[in-house]
Amino acid sequence: MATRAFSSRFLAPLLLSGILLPSACESPKNHLDQTHYEVYAGETFRLKGHFASVSWEIANEFVVKQQGEDEEEFIGLHVGETRVRDKYAADFGFTVEVKPRYSYYIEPFMGWDISQDSLVRLFGLPYMTDDLAGVLTYENQGDGGQVSTSYLFELQNLVGSIMVANASAERKLYDFLAERYAIEDTEEEGVKRFFRPQDETSMNPWIKIVGLIAHTDKYIYVLYAPSQYYLDKALEAIDDIDF
Repeated sequence: MATRAFSSRFLAPLLLSGILLPSACESPKNHLDQTHYEVYAGETFRLKGHFASVSWEIANEFVVKQQGEDEEEFIGLHVGETRVRDKYAADFGFTVEVKPRYSYYIEPFMGWDISQDSLVRLFGLPYMTDDLAGVLTYENQGDGGQVSTSYLFELQNLVGSIMVANASAERKLYDFLAERYAIEDTEEEGVKRFFRPQDETSMNPWIKIVGLIAHTDKYIYVLYAPSQYYLDKALEAIDDIDF
């Protein structure tokens, strides 16, 4: 039996109706209606846009993480900024800024290795100086219950600091630190360690921060240092400094 030719007068309506158009079977391209998100630590957010299938890569997972298997939902973890992109399309992604809910006190200056004279030029004369121990102490006032901040120097360079607050400010201090750092218990009772992983995506990648929170009945001591070695020295210095 002979095959009949397909008449163009039958083909034209099919093309116009889209039945034979390839684009009718294609998925729409991935796109985001919003490419920058600002959230608070602990706050979840959903992406705005359309994407059929993506595999997200987060530059700094200390700042934000994906909520379960949901491609559209994320949660802010700690204060900072990071970028999230599709693993298979580097130019498709968005940025996230996680903002703090709590700003009870200003953290000590952490420009490690700054000289003692330079620190005085920045903050003025301290109310107490211990030249032998290499300690400068400044008074503090604020909502966080701060009493003082002492800066520790070795060979005239800043190697640590001790912030002292009233014991009644414990909850505020934990709220403040928990949205900026990871906090974990130590083997020593009443002492917790806090730290912030540092990499090229961090807000201040050149500053390494480790710290301790130590308790007494009257005060809470929040210690900062660039390494565990100097953190241990700062902890030892608590008994020798007249706060």
